[in-house]
Amino acid sequence: MKTNKSIDDSQGSMDLSPTTTEAVIQGAASAPENKRRRLVRGAVAFAPLVLTLRSGALAAASCTGARLVQLPADGKFSPADAGDVCINADFPPVCPDYPTTPGSTKVLTQPASVLPVTSAGGPASGGGGLFYCGDTGSHLSDKTVAILSSASASSLQG
Repeated sequence: MKTNKSIDDSQGSMDLSPTTTEAVIQGAASAPENKRRRLVRGAVAFAPLVLTLRSGALAAASCTGARLVQLPADGKFSPADAGDVCINADFPPVCPDYPTTPGSTKVLTQPASVLPVTSAGGPASGGGGLFYCGDTGSHLSDKTVAILSSASASSLQG
């Protein structure tokens, strides 16, 4: 006659405590679970690096508002505000697809040499509220410059 014996693998010790049983159960499912957790942790740890590199690339290629001005021979122009700056370059780094003629445009936010916008004299001194790119004694003239507000200029200071 046949014996009806169970095919159960749990014929080992039956005196396992509940915590040991949980450890055995968790240990059995632990390898795939830990593999997935390590993958997620690795991805999470890698994400800030990718975002930082991506942000840096975007910052290097982004644009900020500016105003192109053709400076005359005497270097005086208007309007401007105290705190504005001029980009000191052969030609301002205008963003692709933006106007390169005097007026509103956008320039690349890359480190650039800038000069302060200084007063060329107020109405009392006959200056009529005009400004220079640079100091009174050494200022730019006869060229196209980009004038940026102090807030926009902070993105160019690297």
